[in-house]
Parts: sequence; structure tokens; C-alpha cells
Amino acid sequence: MGPIGRLKRCALLLEPRVDEAFVEHGLVRWGFDILATLRRAGAPFVLSPTQLFSTLMITSGTITHRLKALEKRAFISRLPNTEDARSMLVALTPQGRAVIDRAVETYI
Repeated sequence: MGPIGRLKRCALLLEPRVDEAFVEHGLVRWGFDILATLRRAGAPFVLSPTQLFSTLMITSGTITHRLKALEKRAFISRLPNTEDARSMLVALTPQGRAVIDRAVETYI
């Protein structure tokens, strides 16, 4: 219990500083997580919504809401899925890539 308690305390102390780094780039934690996941996917920086919500361990409804918000800011775009006409893919835009690259530098 001791080490877990200390780790939790460290996380609580670091969270405000991490959030400050995100705000500098116009992001919140969930936005950073989604953009960073797309960035880590490598070129062409495209994943399905299912891959995103599975990786981020959130629900499909939550990912839909969050993707809409990021799309409004032009950080992501939706592309037709050539392998499944019923679904769309999520792509990191050049603007989204620039934001996440800057945010990662601040975060590190």
C-alpha cells in the first residue's frame, strides 16, 4: 500500500503542471491523448474510432463526442474507410500534428 499511495500522491502533484502544459497548446488531457495516439500510430497517422477507444480505454460514445470536438478545431479529419464502407477513419491533420508535436515537447 505504501508505494501505491506515494505514486498516487506524486500523480496528484504532477497533474496540475501537466494540465498547464496542455493549456499552452489549447488542449485538454483527453485531446492530448487522442492526438498523441494518432501520432504514435505513425504515417499516415490514421486509425479507426474502434482502435482509438480501445487503446484509450473509453466508450464508443465518449470517443464520438471527443472526435467531433477535435474535428471542429481541424485537428483531425474523417476519411472514408476503403475496407469497410460502413465506417470512417480518423486522420491527424497537419494542424493537429503541429499542435501535438509542440505539446509533446512541452510535456516532456
